[in-house]
Amino acid sequence: MMTQPKDTANDTRSRLLNFFTLVTLGTILVSVWYLTDYYWLKDREQIRWVHLSNCDLPRSTCVADLGQGRQVSLQVLAPTIRPLQPMPVLVTTSGFRPDRIALDLQGVDMYMGYNRTELVQVSPGHYTGEPRLSLCTEQKMPWRAGVILYGNEGPIGVQFDFLVSQRHQK
Repeated sequence: MMTQPKDTANDTRSRLLNFFTLVTLGTILVSVWYLTDYYWLKDREQIRWVHLSNCDLPRSTCVADLGQGRQVSLQVLAPTIRPLQPMPVLVTTSGFRPDRIALDLQGVDMYMGYNRTELVQVSPGHYTGEPRLSLCTEQKMPWRAGVILYGNEGPIGVQFDFLVSQRHQK
């Protein structure tokens, strides 16, 4: 019996085709990852944070001076703040008009999940929303409200820290 010689040209062509197919698929995967990161996760762009330490929400309005005659204030419109309950807020800006505003609520000492609410403009310089705080097992939980102002200069964030008690009032 005679053995047939292998067709080396076809074998080489097949290997090159497999190699270039893998390179093409890899390029497509990297491109999809990059475009997804760029277009869908835009909120990860660099936010310039201004931190205003403790704030006595909901008893008082928290105000931050951003310089150049610009101010932002955060007010909770409910008498108390409780986890899992709607927390109506009013954010007021003066001296500038951002394109949009979001409120980001985070635990200061522990991660409580992604909790960002887009606020709705109700009149020039006045934005409202009803975010909810996550439930925590601690009796007292320090929270950080980040008011994110999106505008021409890029996002600016103002952080207000406040304390929430888990105890039920009678």
